[in-house]
Amino acid sequence: LYNGRVQTIFLKTPRSTDKPLNPSTNAKVQIYLWLGIEDHEPSIFKHLPAGFNMPPLPLHPQLKFITYNERTFYELRCHCYKARALIAADATGLSDPYLSITVGNETQTAPILLESLCPQWNVTLTFQNLVHVGTRETAEEIIGNVVVECYDYDEVRRQFK
Repeated sequence: LYNGRVQTIFLKTPRSTDKPLNPSTNAKVQIYLWLGIEDHEPSIFKHLPAGFNMPPLPLHPQLKFITYNERTFYELRCHCYKARALIAADATGLSDPYLSITVGNETQTAPILLESLCPQWNVTLTFQNLVHVGTRETAEEIIGNVVVECYDYDEVRRQFK
């Protein structure tokens, strides 16, 4: 349990196969959870990133949320080079791989490479204007959640959807 720390939870649409339903079906929730007794109330916000409008202690029972006063925008470049030894997913004994990459609230895909088990994309995906809650010093610790998924593209199934 990560008590008193910002945690990122990735949500996905339930599915019966490992094929993606849609790149936009991924969701991300960042939460700050603190579980403790009233005596430990002064340490509730100890690990919260700087920039929040902090309420005075003791906390009022009606407090539902706190607000964040600052935002830091950043850019992330994801260099997609290659993959090796992919599983053959087509009847040809090969695969048509592509990458789905999720950073923050944005998902991008690398090009589909037809009939390859060792694809070499050699592309850079740029994620611009990503929002970070906290200071520049905490960015690396909290932002570190980049999800890279490799899927097989099946053109026949796409035509019938």
